[in-house]
Amino acid sequence: MFRSTRKRLTIRFTFVMIGALFAFNLLSYSVLNIVLRHDQENVLKTNLMNKYHDLREHLTAPDDDDNQIWWINDKNGKMIQLSKYAAMYFNTNTIHQIGALKPSQIVFKELHIQGRESYWLFLSSPSNLEGKQLVGALNITEAQQLLHLWAFVSFGMSILFVAVCSVLAYKMADTAMQPIKEAMNKQKRFTADASHELRSPLAVMQTAIDVLQAEGSERMQPYEKQVLYNLQDEVQRMTYIVNQMLQLARADQGDILQKNETDLSELVKEIVQKFSLLARNHQLHLEAIVPNKAIVANVDSAKITQLLTILLDNAIAYTQPHGKIKLIAEQTSNEAILRCVDNGPGIDEIHHQKIFERFYRVESPRTRNRASALSSEDSKHSGTGLGLSIASEIVRMHGGDIRVDSMLGRGTEFVVTLPLN
Repeated sequence: MFRSTRKRLTIRFTFVMIGALFAFNLLSYSVLNIVLRHDQENVLKTNLMNKYHDLREHLTAPDDDDNQIWWINDKNGKMIQLSKYAAMYFNTNTIHQIGALKPSQIVFKELHIQGRESYWLFLSSPSNLEGKQLVGALNITEAQQLLHLWAFVSFGMSILFVAVCSVLAYKMADTAMQPIKEAMNKQKRFTADASHELRSPLAVMQTAIDVLQAEGSERMQPYEKQVLYNLQDEVQRMTYIVNQMLQLARADQGDILQKNETDLSELVKEIVQKFSLLARNHQLHLEAIVPNKAIVANVDSAKITQLLTILLDNAIAYTQPHGKIKLIAEQTSNEAILRCVDNGPGIDEIHHQKIFERFYRVESPRTRNRASALSSEDSKHSGTGLGLSIASEIVRMHGGDIRVDSMLGRGTEFVVTLPLN
């Protein structure tokens, strides 16, 4: 339990860190790109205005400087005059990629020039001069490459940071859970010790009651007999609870399974056969649904019998007369699936995760039959809130999974998945 909790905490922390770093890197990249682009546009605008005034005087393409090149388009957007370096970078195909520019329009383009990838900002003059338009281009390839390099390095550092933080989080989660582990271990020891200590006085009380019933019942008044019967009933109930607590304590301490090759189809049919008389007494229809072929799994047959007994006990105890209960066995490629389905009142969704907790009971709106569903001595006192906890522990010990699918007014289905091997 603690190991899986530790892993979940680490995974959640890791995803939170990934999300936070991704958002930070994306925001940083966007801000840097916007600021850098804004500065580049301002530089290009300032120089363009200066060149624009020169153009009004000379009507020739100005000289290039500082990664900026210039050319003149006619009123149709066709290049008619280039500066010295514009002819080296741009040709008809390049100009076609840029397209016609509106007055004072800024365009960012990624171009392939002379077999190399480059980045440019293009800006057109605010108005035409005698049908001519001045266009300036700023080579920002170096700045963009530096920005991409920063993003790559930042991404790599983020991955390294997340990896280091995940390792630290895994260790810190273990440290943070130590007090909880100690408290749980103390609780488990107390449960085991208390259960062991209670067995002896309960056994003495049961023996004394048996002696009184055998030797002194004839001299007792009806009221005294009733008191003795009630006392015996409560002692048996306490004995049942103590035995269940002991079983959970053994599961906590790693109870060893006695596994063997078991035909789950036959096991389901045997259990349904044992419960058939009890189901008829409660006016319930109980049936086993199994495939024609055997479902052979390597399980502890006694534990699986106890698991199915608990599930059938709950189904019979909570299903109203004339209801239907099905115990189903199925098989996939590598798993055995056991289903206990009833058409009782169902369980509210808010209880689905809690019903497997110890001593948790759901009484309303589910109404239990007055008589207990089990016929064995241990089963006379169901309703302690430990049955499904024991069922969950049995499934966990087998490396399987148990879940409940239920809605109010639509019945309940418990689904147990067990590995075949």
